[in-house]
Amino acid sequence: MQSAVRWCRRKHAQAGRGHRTAVDFVFGGFSHVEHFQVKAKCDAGQRVIAVEHHVGGIHLGDRVDGVLREALCFCAGRRAFELHAGLDVLLEDAAVLEKDEFGFVVAESVFRFEVELGGKARLLPQQGLLDLGEQVAASDKKFHRGIEFVDQVALGVFESPGEADDAGCGNEHRPMIAQSGMDILKPVPLLGAMSPETFMRTHWQKKPLLVRQAVPGGAALQTRAELFGLAGREGVESRLIVHDESGWTLRHGPIPRRALPKVDQPRWTVLVQGVDLHVEAAHALLSQFRFVPDARLDDLMISWASDGGGVGPHVDSYDVFLLQVQGRRRWRIGRLRDATLVPGVPLRILQNFEPEEEWLLEPGDMLYLPPGWAHDGVAEGECMTASIGFRAPPKETLGREVLQRMLDAAEEPEQDVLYEDQGQPATSEPGRIPAGLRAFAADAVARLVNDSQALDCAMGELLTEPKPDVWFEPADALPVGAGVQLDRRTRMMYDDRHVFINGESFIAGGDDARLMRCLADDRRLVPEQVGQLSEDARDLLDAWVEAGWAVPE
Repeated sequence: MQSAVRWCRRKHAQAGRGHRTAVDFVFGGFSHVEHFQVKAKCDAGQRVIAVEHHVGGIHLGDRVDGVLREALCFCAGRRAFELHAGLDVLLEDAAVLEKDEFGFVVAESVFRFEVELGGKARLLPQQGLLDLGEQVAASDKKFHRGIEFVDQVALGVFESPGEADDAGCGNEHRPMIAQSGMDILKPVPLLGAMSPETFMRTHWQKKPLLVRQAVPGGAALQTRAELFGLAGREGVESRLIVHDESGWTLRHGPIPRRALPKVDQPRWTVLVQGVDLHVEAAHALLSQFRFVPDARLDDLMISWASDGGGVGPHVDSYDVFLLQVQGRRRWRIGRLRDATLVPGVPLRILQNFEPEEEWLLEPGDMLYLPPGWAHDGVAEGECMTASIGFRAPPKETLGREVLQRMLDAAEEPEQDVLYEDQGQPATSEPGRIPAGLRAFAADAVARLVNDSQALDCAMGELLTEPKPDVWFEPADALPVGAGVQLDRRTRMMYDDRHVFINGESFIAGGDDARLMRCLADDRRLVPEQVGQLSEDARDLLDAWVEAGWAVPE
C-alpha cells in the first residue's frame, strides 16, 4: 500500500549553481590532436573531446576534476575501454578503438583508468598536457553522445561523491555503479577475471561458465553444526534428501538434529534456503552478485552433503551460481533434451539425463548455469555448496499478483459515476446482458489497468515484499549524527518516481529521492548523507530504524 508520506520535489538554490560555467563547443575539421594542443595549454579549465576528423573544445570552468572522472566513466559505459572492445596498440601510449566506439580525451589527465591491452591491465598516460600519444580516434557518428553528456554535466547531473554541491552520492544514471563499491567494468576474480558487464553480455542466460577459484580457498559461511542448527529452526526453509536402497525420500523442515542421518552415512544431503537472511557472511557473499538487479536476486542456499550425496539430475527454471564452499563436488551438465521425470519420486529428477561436460569443483570454484541446463552434482566426500539463485516469475503469475495489488490499492472515488442507459429500448430478451453495460465495465477496468502510477507502485511493492517467514526486531530511533545501514533482510528498490521498501511505496523527489536511491544501491548512508535529508525524509528513516528495517552505524 502506498504510504501517505510524500517527499516534495525541491528546486536547487540558484546560488548553489551559480559558479557552473555554460558549455561551449568549438568544432573544427582537424584530424590530429596537436592542432589544438596550444588551446588546451591556455586554459586549465579546458577539457577536450576528440573524434575522428572533429575536435570539440569544452569549457567547464574550474569544475573539472569531477567532470573528468565522469567523462571517462561515461565512455567506459559505452564499452570503449572494455576487454573485448577491440583495442589495438599502435604506439606505447596510444590506443585506437573500433569505429563503432566512442572515446573521451582530456587535456590534463588527473584520473587513472585501467584498460585491457592484450589481456594485461595498463594505465592511460597521465601527462600534464594532451599529446598525440593520448589520442583516441572513433567514428564521429557517436559524437552526439558526448554533446548529450556534457549537457548533463553543465546541469549538474553527473557529479562524483564528495565533489557535488549536494555531495554524498553519485548520480543514479551513470553507468559505473556504486553498489558495494562495485565497478561493473572492472574484471573480478568472481567471474574469472571477466568484468560484470562482459559476463552479463556474453554469458547471462546464454551459456554456462566455470570459474576456478572465484572465491579463493572457499568461503567461511557456516560450519556443519551451525547449518544443521539452522535447518532445525522454525521460520527457516530446509529440506532433507536421502537416497538409499529403497529410493529417494524428501522431508521438509524444521529438521531437528536427531532426525538427520549420521554424517558418515553416504548419499544424503540437507539444504537450507535463505541463509543470507540469517548469516551476515552469507549476505555479504550474496551482495557480490548485485551486478544483477536486486529485483532478480533471490537468495543464497547452502547444501551440505555426505559422500555421494546430491539431489539427482534436474533442471532449474532460473539462473544459478554454484559455489563450492568446502570439500569437493563433481558436476555433470548438459542441454535439456528430454524433460521426462523419474516417476514415483518426490523430486523432479530427470529420467534420461545426458551429460555433455563434467568437472570436479574444489573449494572456491564456481559454476554458472543459465535456465534450462540440466545438471547433477554429487559430493566426493563430505562437502558444502552455496547456490546463488535468482527470481524468474512466470508472466501470468506476475500479472495476476500486480493486478491484485492494483485493485487492493484502488481508492473509492468520492462520487462514483453511475451507469445510465437513456437510449435502452424495450427488449424481448431480458436475459441478455446489454452491450452498453459491458462497455461501461470495460472502460472502468481499462482506467484501472492503464493507471501507470498504480502499476509502478504495485510492481515495486510486490518486488520488495519480504518473504513470509521474515521478521524484524524493533529498535530505538536513529541517534543524532549517526549513519544508517539497511538490515540484511530489508528489500529496497526504486524507479523514476518512487522508493519501495519491504512492500511499501513512497513518492519521492529532489535531494531526498537521490539520497534514498543511494540507500537502496549502497544499502547505507553515511552521517553526512543522513544530515542532508529533509525533515520528512528523516522522520521516515527514523520509522524504518524503529521498525528494524535499518540499523544505525
